[in-house]
Amino acid sequence: MVYSEGYMLETHGASKETTQQEDPRVTELAAELHSRLIAVLPNLPDDNKTSADLLNLAHQLAKEQVALKEENTRLQQLIDRDPYNDEIYSAIGWNRVMKDKLAKLRRDKQGAVLIAFDLDHFGDYNDIQKSHIEGDMALGLAGQLAKSVLRPTDLIARLHGDEFEVLVDTDLETAILIAERMRKAISGMSVLLKTSIPLSASFGIVRLDRSIIETQYRSDEERSNALDQAYKLADHVQYVGAKEVGRNSIGVMLDSGKIQTAIVNVIGVADPHPTISYREP
Repeated sequence: MVYSEGYMLETHGASKETTQQEDPRVTELAAELHSRLIAVLPNLPDDNKTSADLLNLAHQLAKEQVALKEENTRLQQLIDRDPYNDEIYSAIGWNRVMKDKLAKLRRDKQGAVLIAFDLDHFGDYNDIQKSHIEGDMALGLAGQLAKSVLRPTDLIARLHGDEFEVLVDTDLETAILIAERMRKAISGMSVLLKTSIPLSASFGIVRLDRSIIETQYRSDEERSNALDQAYKLADHVQYVGAKEVGRNSIGVMLDSGKIQTAIVNVIGVADPHPTISYREP
């Protein structure tokens, strides 16, 4: 018995040739399942009806397995993406994609910078809404605005509440400029949402410790714990370097370990060469 694309299904003495294009995944899997069925059932009668039934069974099992795999993939994508904005990762998706990202950084011997940010006055905005739907929409909008100014290789996730995390594989100064673009984009939220609450974002930037990149983690939990510690450091830098100076600012930990407030100086609207200065928070 041969199972191939365009095969003949024999059912009770009648033949029916497949007329529509077969999913190649189904064809390949059905052929494999058909071979396995023959191997585990060697004493089947060698007649047309039995052969047709075996082919039909292999084909049906293959279709169900392919459909199940597609559904699992769809559900995994739902889990991996933020429920308020599927352009960015959820906390679960972040941990999953970071596994591959850290491996790539390790292979390429490349460094990265972690950026933590949250929304200023979001609690005040959420409290005056008739329902939390408006707050959820605001979180989705914040993620969309931040994502719109990132590069294709940058990763962004909403961890929980109004707390976001971004990983950029670049140097510290470029990361500050990226954070500044996000800060400016998010500063327009109040206008877009037609609210008097001054919604903005505060940022904390740290260089991702080399040990986090180089470690060969024994489990997903071990890697997640290491990333959590890096996020807590960025969150602390955000509090000291941005929140305590009045919000809507960028805190950064320099290579010396000192926390500073970074100020991006721009001459004109489209200055191609902005400079960065630092001040004590």
